[in-house]
Amino acid sequence: WRSIRYNNQSVFCLNDEHPDKISAFGCERTSTSFKTRCDTSNNTCQNEGICTAVTEREPIQCDCTETPYSGTYCTDNCGSLPSHCHNGGNCTKLGFCECTSLWEGPLCTEAINPCLSNPCQHNGQCMQLKIFSFICDCGDSGWFGEFCHITKYPCPTDRCMNNGQCKAVGRDNFTCNCLKTGYQGAFCEQGCYDTDYACKNGGSCIDNQCWCNSLTKGDFCEIIENKYLSNSQIQKETSPLKIWLIIGLCIVSIIIIVGLIYSRKKLFKSREHRRNSIDNEFNYKSNEKQNHDNIESDSVSIALSQASQNTKFIQE
Repeated sequence: WRSIRYNNQSVFCLNDEHPDKISAFGCERTSTSFKTRCDTSNNTCQNEGICTAVTEREPIQCDCTETPYSGTYCTDNCGSLPSHCHNGGNCTKLGFCECTSLWEGPLCTEAINPCLSNPCQHNGQCMQLKIFSFICDCGDSGWFGEFCHITKYPCPTDRCMNNGQCKAVGRDNFTCNCLKTGYQGAFCEQGCYDTDYACKNGGSCIDNQCWCNSLTKGDFCEIIENKYLSNSQIQKETSPLKIWLIIGLCIVSIIIIVGLIYSRKKLFKSREHRRNSIDNEFNYKSNEKQNHDNIESDSVSIALSQASQNTKFIQE
């Protein structure tokens, strides 16, 4: 048999036959003619698929291997060409690939970086080794393990939440004291009354209910007793006192600065006066010494002159 395309339909003839006339119904000879299901069916192969029904009695079979489609009539966008989904991805009828959790991309050929999901905890640095492997560098954070999730110390700073106080129990365990935080739970992470809300104004959540101090009341200790001043009233009454306190501190600071400047000037004057006195005394002594030296010099000159005269008198 050999296939002949006619009006986008496939017809089949014997290889040793040479049709004298080709019609939409198959190959016709001068004496006999025949046709196939590919000619008579309205649901022929689509998207350039080739119909492989040989006789009229055989059902339609479409060959879609040369097209990017699949299915009975080559209408499914998910074909078997290289454009098909890889690595376990599922092709939808719309022609898109639904990839597994390890792959991405239009054809599921791009491996997902395992560090994109931030697997390292407590600020550990994720480093990709191979396609699906990584390692966490925990550094000096006080944590270790595959995901930096194991602590070296029983009470790291971030174990107890919402200002809960961590207390070490042995070398490896700890407990969180949640009193006055308004929260409950092993890590002080849960609100009170099975809600996300915490007890207010220093209240403690014990046995899933708020225990308030003597200044507050209410389900969440949110109401301040009337006999006590509210925070706004306390701030309102203490504000003038704070202002006068600030003014007083400023005045005292100015007085201290002025006193320091005055003392410094007075010290400079005292040092200058003392230096002048020393200079005057030195000059006086220098002048007195010079006068004494002059007197001695005059005495020597007179003595020499007298001796010279006596010598001259003796010679005469």
